[in-house]
Amino acid sequence: MEAFNLWNHRNVQSIDQVYRAADFLGPVPHQFGDGIGSPANPTFGSPNSTGPARQLQASLCLNF
Repeated sequence: MEAFNLWNHRNVQSIDQVYRAADFLGPVPHQFGDGIGSPANPTFGSPNSTGPARQLQASLCLNF
């Protein structure tokens, strides 16, 4: 028996990193979740895609 993402945590695969402004406005973000946005792109810094949800796999091997 195998389990992947057993606790069903959100696995962020990619983050929107397109700021869409010529100069950076406001404070500089240092890590994910700083809460810094872009007036030109409201989805800046938000997750684009996440990994798969909880997966369970069972197998059976028979020798005869």
